[in-house]
Amino acid sequence: MNRRETVEFVNMCMIYDGEKVLVQDRVSTDWPGITFPDGHVERGESFTDAVIREVKEETGLTISKPQLCGIKDWYDDKDFRYVVLLYKTKHYSCATILRRRKGLVGRFTKSITSETCNRRHVRYAACFFRGRFK
Repeated sequence: MNRRETVEFVNMCMIYDGEKVLVQDRVSTDWPGITFPDGHVERGESFTDAVIREVKEETGLTISKPQLCGIKDWYDDKDFRYVVLLYKTKHYSCATILRRRKGLVGRFTKSITSETCNRRHVRYAACFFRGRFK
């Protein structure tokens, strides 16, 4: 029995400051809404290095000490597996927060609801908010 399969690894990071979290308001038509910075893990890259790189690319923030707080996975209709590594951190630095084509990145907000959250990312919310932001 062959136990190997093709998997796509993706990360997502919630950056928080006290009771506020950094969100990205995606204006993309393919999946609009409020989300956290995210991206793919490149071949040969560690998961931690990938989340640090993706946050920097999408927001301009340099994060440190990302804490793994959850893992979600599923198979698409072609039996291809996706694994999302969910991180959070309160350790960041940057002079300015960038604006990107995907939408405005850099709004710290206190409220994120299932109505405002990107529909694909609602399922991850419990992992980020479990135990508040400790």
